[in-house]
Amino acid sequence: MKCSKCGEECSENQAFCLKCGNPIEIIPDLNIIEEELANNVGELMDEIREEEKTKELFEKAKHIYGNAGASYDSQKNREDELKVNYVDTLSGFKPIQLDDEFEEEIKIADLEREHNKKNKQVDKGFTVDSAATYKKDKRKQEEQAILEEKKLFKIRITCAIIAIFVIIIIAVVVIMWPTSKVGTSSFKKHYDKGLSYYNAGNYTEAAKEYNEALNSTGDQKSMKKVLSSLLDVYKKIEGSDSDIIEVLKEMIKLEPDKIDNYEELLELYDKNGMINEIDALIKSVEGTGIAAQLTGYSFTGPEFNYESGSYDQYLYISLTNSKGYKMYYTTDGSTPSASSTEYTEPFEIANEGDTVVKAISINEKGISSSVVEKKFTIALSSLVPPTVTPDSGKYDSVQQITVSVPAGMKAYYTFDEGGAAPTTLSDEYTGPIDMPSGKTLFSVILVNEQGVSSSVTQKLYELNVKRTYTYNQALDSLKTNMISRGLIADSEGNTASGGKVEFSYVGVQVMQSEEYYVIKTTSGELYGVGTVNGLIKTVAVNAKGEYEIVD
Repeated sequence: MKCSKCGEECSENQAFCLKCGNPIEIIPDLNIIEEELANNVGELMDEIREEEKTKELFEKAKHIYGNAGASYDSQKNREDELKVNYVDTLSGFKPIQLDDEFEEEIKIADLEREHNKKNKQVDKGFTVDSAATYKKDKRKQEEQAILEEKKLFKIRITCAIIAIFVIIIIAVVVIMWPTSKVGTSSFKKHYDKGLSYYNAGNYTEAAKEYNEALNSTGDQKSMKKVLSSLLDVYKKIEGSDSDIIEVLKEMIKLEPDKIDNYEELLELYDKNGMINEIDALIKSVEGTGIAAQLTGYSFTGPEFNYESGSYDQYLYISLTNSKGYKMYYTTDGSTPSASSTEYTEPFEIANEGDTVVKAISINEKGISSSVVEKKFTIALSSLVPPTVTPDSGKYDSVQQITVSVPAGMKAYYTFDEGGAAPTTLSDEYTGPIDMPSGKTLFSVILVNEQGVSSSVTQKLYELNVKRTYTYNQALDSLKTNMISRGLIADSEGNTASGGKVEFSYVGVQVMQSEEYYVIKTTSGELYGVGTVNGLIKTVAVNAKGEYEIVD
């Protein structure tokens, strides 16, 4: 079989002429494939011849420059992998369709060859391939492109977040702006109307408009302004104390450090007898600077003669306050009030264990102080306390106080209305003691030879002797006695030598179981005149500072 184009002899199995590449049409169904293949043969042959020339050039370069041209084989191998492959089928050769990745790499290989042609390194008149450098640059460009894309993505995300926030802020402003504008407009409208009514003397309508203005705003500055105006209006309206009170309470909420509002509110509470409200208000500011400034309403509670703690004796508790206010107390831990036990004299805690005492002071307005609380724990010592007679009580005749002192022990006592416990430095009991006039708290302890003290025994006495002589009668009796003895010339105190004796009252003292008026003269003499029997005695002060009869 001959080629129809060049006349070359061809075998039956040939699909194209090996000389000219003309397709040989044997099987009609394969004409298209064979024709395409034949068309590509010429191009393939041209590429082979070009590669042979290029290889010769690389070999020369390698011979002249060493490894400078060594990259040809690796480059050629990669290009060979990218060539079109063919498979043998029953019908002959069929081209395999290349995927996009392989197509791209073939294009890159072509570009490298073109690059090598354009970028020549001249050395002794010879050209060296720079394909490896081109690939390296290409990879750097691709990596840089990826980094730029990541940066661009981050920028896009950031911009998106900022845009969302801006949209939210704009939405809030759009929503709130009309409401705020309307609220401000409504407040101004009602406030201005209220002011007009106020100036016109129509206080009832002014109050209505001011209240409308108050309800239409939440701005503190506006609220302070309208509350101040409301206060002025209500002061013009008769019988508006309750409204003024409510306004002042709101003003205190807005300005909790403004003392004027508290004082004005307390005055209104006081005027209307609102004692509970006064107490509540005072308690709400306890421990603050406001409370310290409300001196007319805030004051301290009673003071105790004993502090909270543990004691080995029964206690007589006394309460005091500096202003003389009434005091009330409880011993069961409950909160005291004006209906609790009123304090009039020291009271005894005569049971072991814990006792909680709470006390308050109440001033002349009926306002109570804060509660003062003390906790006393009584645990008696093993030493039995002394027995004292007579018992606590009121007496109208002079009594003698006696203490039972067991053998080997000593007793020490005090007369102290405050209930101070005696110690071994107090007066030692040596025998019966005259009960003093007036109210007295007698305290006594026993001390054994080892120095261990018993708990305290206390008795509260009040001696009010039924006197038959007044002080003036006693003074007249003393002057008569001194005239009879020639110490003075007359009842005026004149003396025979032209001098004059003056008399002064010292007090009432019980001496030798009798009560005496003690009188002192200008010359320093002391006399005692019995309040019951009128007996006149010469008196002196002993080393202990006690009065005693000397004749």
